[in-house]
Amino acid sequence: MCEGAYCVLVFEGEMYGADYDGAHNLIGGRVDQGETPAQALLRELAEEAKLGVGDLLMIRDTGERIAFSSERCPHPSKQEIHYFYVVVSGKKPESGDINVSKVSKSELLDSMRYANQKEAVRRILERETF
Repeated sequence: MCEGAYCVLVFEGEMYGADYDGAHNLIGGRVDQGETPAQALLRELAEEAKLGVGDLLMIRDTGERIAFSSERCPHPSKQEIHYFYVVVSGKKPESGDINVSKVSKSELLDSMRYANQKEAVRRILERETF
């Protein structure tokens, strides 16, 4: 199975995301062999936003899953993205391997290219308050 793990990241009531020259996305990435989605997300948070486990107030699996397709996956029928909700306490997310910046709900949703991803994130944002 090929999997990904991404999160809605919140610090002091503001949402943060990956900023690709004004196009926004969630922080996260591929689940490597031998990792769980949660372990992959913790690795991605360290690499992309310079956050460690001690910086996190809460990490919750939202239960949202979407199927995706990737040419890099040898199992095209077994591809899934897991979504998490993460609240940071005490340390502002910083740019690591990618640019990280504040992002509004509308900016994030407007930047998403795939309808199933946009709907999963929209459901998460409707449930969570920050």
